[in-house]
Amino acid sequence: AAGRTACLGSGAGLHVRGLAHRYSTGSGQGFTLDGVSLDVPPGAVHCLLGPSGSGKSTVLRLVAGLERPSAGSIALDGRTLNDRERWTPPERRSIGLMFQDVALFPHMTIRKNVAFGLRSKDTATRRRRVDELLVMVGLAAHAEKFPHELSGGQQQRAALARTLAADPRLVLLDEAFSALDPGLRVEVRGSVLTILRQAGIPVLMVTHDPDEAIAEADRIHVIEDGRITQSDSVSQLYRSPATRFVAGFFGPVLRFHGCPEDGQLATPIGPIQVSRDGHQGVEVVLRTRDLAPVAAGNSPWRATVLACRDLGDRCRVELAAKGERLGDIHVPRSLAHQVGGEIGLAFDPAAMFVFPWPEGLNNSKNRRIPTSANH
Repeated sequence: AAGRTACLGSGAGLHVRGLAHRYSTGSGQGFTLDGVSLDVPPGAVHCLLGPSGSGKSTVLRLVAGLERPSAGSIALDGRTLNDRERWTPPERRSIGLMFQDVALFPHMTIRKNVAFGLRSKDTATRRRRVDELLVMVGLAAHAEKFPHELSGGQQQRAALARTLAADPRLVLLDEAFSALDPGLRVEVRGSVLTILRQAGIPVLMVTHDPDEAIAEADRIHVIEDGRITQSDSVSQLYRSPATRFVAGFFGPVLRFHGCPEDGQLATPIGPIQVSRDGHQGVEVVLRTRDLAPVAAGNSPWRATVLACRDLGDRCRVELAAKGERLGDIHVPRSLAHQVGGEIGLAFDPAAMFVFPWPEGLNNSKNRRIPTSANH
């Protein structure tokens, strides 16, 4: 098309290459976003997931054009939005943004809020398009209401209709559902993302909640300290986490660190086999959901039962070993156990992940160490 400039990664959807940015403070401290690259195809929902301050929202602001990166390129549907030579202002990017604050105009009806995003000046066309959007988001019966007369979930869907009114080629969601109650959050999030998928619009969402990313994302881009450390599907992140942060996505974990001797790492629950000797330290990460309770005499790994909660068909027991609280696991009622007594633990070696320790050892911060126990 005329006016479109080809760039690396050109084509349908969002393409980000080598994005870099830096914030500085008066004290000399700063934050650096370094070499972020990702692609989001049409109709896909991708998630930027990371801890607070990792750079998630910074990436969204740069893609939206709210800030200008120091390096890198951004393209949308084959059109370069910015690179070394050019920068497109946010109002010309055809990108929709949805934040935690829906920012509906309180003095306007829902119909007028949605119409505000329309470009057409023809009254009949505008009304027809608003009607279509309100039906799409399930708010046709609430068109003449004001925002304060709607529930939080309805306000979020009204904000989506207003975003779609501008025919965006990309939608960015920055913690857009975090203000909703947990049950409502799941319902509204699901309905909003279904509408965007069906419309074929690529979505890049930011969250710090792994459960949200796991439930909704087609692909997750993990960002830590300003760098993407892993981009994968949920199943791949679960099976092969590249960092200790990713290994902890899927629930509580046990972490043991030290220097193995004779291929074994001494831990509070007993020795764990790792094919790593010498003076190089390691951290072993085990998810508590992967621990299976067995009779104490049937496993080399044991823990003490601190407390037990009866759940009817099973018990939830709190475990400790050598004075260190480990976490909770579920135990069948048929397995003998009592508070103060020992219980055996079993786990699949494939569910064990080994990383360098201390963090940053040999310039391999957070990078997983392949071991025979992982295969």
